[in-house]
Amino acid sequence: SRHLDTFFKIDKSTGEIVWGVGRVGNFKLFNSRGEPIEKVVHHAHQLTRVGPDLFMLFDNGMTSTSLTQIRVSEAARTAKIVWKWTAHTRLYQPAMGGVIPLPSGNVLASFGYGA
Repeated sequence: SRHLDTFFKIDKSTGEIVWGVGRVGNFKLFNSRGEPIEKVVHHAHQLTRVGPDLFMLFDNGMTSTSLTQIRVSEAARTAKIVWKWTAHTRLYQPAMGGVIPLPSGNVLASFGYGA
């Protein structure tokens, strides 16, 4: 959820939340240096699974926009930022935007609000 700064895994058969990664989730969160943090994103959206335990999203942030990749370990109940690209301040997006991983390993980002 964008305003909860959290993404959730939901059991399709029961509708129950299995786990959450973020500010109101139940995982321990770490930055790219392995240091504990309170949240991994702020007002993010367009979550895309790019690997078995790897997710990418567009993070509007409070004052800067970034593209963030997060590795999740369900067994350890941890989530770690493994890659983050922060846009120049002139590209800051208070809302909207998206990111798509490309087969080459690059990413395609759209900045659709106020850039």
